[in-house]
Amino acid sequence: MKTILTVVLFVSLLLGPSLRAETLPSVSAPAGFDEGTETRLTPAQVQEILPWATNSKQTLEDLLELIKTLSDRQAKAKLIAGFQSIVVASAPRRTETLLRVVLDRGLKIVGEIDQAADLGIPGTLAQEVRLLKLTAKLAISYFQNEGDLVSLPYARFGADYARFLMNLDDALFAARAQYRVAVTALGLLQWDLFRDQNKLTFAPEINKIYQFLQNMPNEEARISDQDAVMQLRQVRKIFQLVNASLDHEAGTAPVMKQCQNMDLRKAPENTICRTYKTGAQWQLVTRTEKGHEVWKDINTGLLWSDTLDSHSNFDTAQDRCHAHDSFDARGQLADVNFVVPSADDFITAEQDGIREVVPNMKYQFFWSSSVNPNYAGTAFGFDGDYGNVVGFDRSSLDGSVRCVSGR
Repeated sequence: MKTILTVVLFVSLLLGPSLRAETLPSVSAPAGFDEGTETRLTPAQVQEILPWATNSKQTLEDLLELIKTLSDRQAKAKLIAGFQSIVVASAPRRTETLLRVVLDRGLKIVGEIDQAADLGIPGTLAQEVRLLKLTAKLAISYFQNEGDLVSLPYARFGADYARFLMNLDDALFAARAQYRVAVTALGLLQWDLFRDQNKLTFAPEINKIYQFLQNMPNEEARISDQDAVMQLRQVRKIFQLVNASLDHEAGTAPVMKQCQNMDLRKAPENTICRTYKTGAQWQLVTRTEKGHEVWKDINTGLLWSDTLDSHSNFDTAQDRCHAHDSFDARGQLADVNFVVPSADDFITAEQDGIREVVPNMKYQFFWSSSVNPNYAGTAFGFDGDYGNVVGFDRSSLDGSVRCVSGR
């Protein structure tokens, strides 16, 4: 059967869309993600949904501001309640917008993590809050990008959302939670490709995911952490294959080069490239005459300065991003408030492929603003060679500083 399917897919690629239609399986949304299938909104639907979408955008922006002073537990509760109110407000209409889809999915993904992860493990709750915050920002961006809301580009959205989830997945602590989120990401990608207006274009990718998911263990089976790690590798492998394939399909990925295939030190300002690791997009904001660069992680909106020219201990490092002698390394951006990144900032940036993009990373240890809560003599920093956040003696003078702005 596998051989026959391979031959059919190969022939379909040669003969075009007419035969691809015959090879498409019957695809439905992953369990619990019962989203609609409409791909276009009528003018009447647009008029009905636009006030809701505009109010929703403002609500999300207010939520992100409100939770800045809250604990992780309080922030999670506020964000979930806010998402639920927005989703419920649109429920009578059942009108799909990508803003609504992103929020609804975020709620369900957090539910998946709650079931699979041990919330008592330090950091797990913080990662859920981070997922919800990034979900809110992603939803806002899709309100801005949907324009008149008439056309819903599910294939492009699906590819971007799958990369978004796979990116977040790397930061989860429990292997079973990572596995469940990764499988969900793959299933949602298949669903989004299938409900795109041009789904026949994506028949090879839909079939590849479909065949893979058919052979996965039963979702209800509680697998061990060891088995979860093994299965997770397979999920990520198939995702990378599909992701690479989608890069060649019109309309599913930004038309831009991979960062690793460019000479970024000679790239003009405003250049945007995508990282090999997850497809995250980075933009060169400015380059000074001395060659110092400031890059923007488009996924988070954070600006990252170049490496400051001197080394310091942890306490001295905390003031370096406001010092006059770091002005050029900060791109000479006078109106931008730079600070020392937190450990979480570095973790997120590493997931987005920062070491593929910014200069002067190798052979450096960068201080964060985060102290070790278990031992006051150490603080966390970022290893520019390996991409890990590690503890270090805070009195050491060997630490470099790289500044961040926008959180």
